[in-house]
Amino acid sequence: MAYRFSLLTLLAAASTTVHAAVPTVNGFTLAWSDDFEGAAGSLPQSRELDLHHGHVIQSYTKDPANVQLDGNGNVKITAIKNGEAWTSARIETQRKDFMAPVGGKMRIQASLSTPKVAQPLGYWPAFWTLGAAFRGVYTNWPIVGEFDILENVNGEDKNEGIGGSKAGCPNGPCPANFHTYALEVDRTAGEGQEKMTWFVDDVQYHQILPGKVEASAWKEAVTKPHFLLMNLAIGGAFPQQGREDDADGGYHLRRRV
Repeated sequence: MAYRFSLLTLLAAASTTVHAAVPTVNGFTLAWSDDFEGAAGSLPQSRELDLHHGHVIQSYTKDPANVQLDGNGNVKITAIKNGEAWTSARIETQRKDFMAPVGGKMRIQASLSTPKVAQPLGYWPAFWTLGAAFRGVYTNWPIVGEFDILENVNGEDKNEGIGGSKAGCPNGPCPANFHTYALEVDRTAGEGQEKMTWFVDDVQYHQILPGKVEASAWKEAVTKPHFLLMNLAIGGAFPQQGREDDADGGYHLRRRV
């Protein structure tokens, strides 16, 4: 099933809808964007195509059958099953210096369409970030920090967020439709007073403050640079079990925010 993205992002910046110019966002200045221009069927040449698999069952490839531009400003990621084996793709930004400035804000935003299939069990599309120190190492997660902006599992009509928060899409079903997913990291109030806020179609659905996350995990995520990722995984613990949150509302098992 195709997984399509139109991505325009970051660092005090923002995104787009399909076939539209990069919009302005009040209070932010565009620092970086990508609208995936190129010939239909071609690879997204200027981006990283990572083959690291992690704890999932598919293999990531650089095959255009798994990842290609559609000629209309989108990149399409397709998971393919061949017998009992799956292939898919994971795409990353080459840049790895995205970070909210001290005393400022960072907004990461993209227009995404998640898969809709007849048997979606195990489908796990995600739009997220990892700490820059992860690039080329792979053994230092979760210490490096992570932001999860969009996670959708098993074809459900909602976005999964940290702490079990769930958000439907205000402007129609989530699967098979483009919606705008965003995260703001706000450091304007100073160290120890930061906050992170999640949006779908500009509607806020979740916010966390430093006290809800381990101090070391919070600092690693908020004060260190990141790179962006988009992927369509198949299988893994999250589609099977969901979040592993503590009953007291804290988040201790993963350095994910």
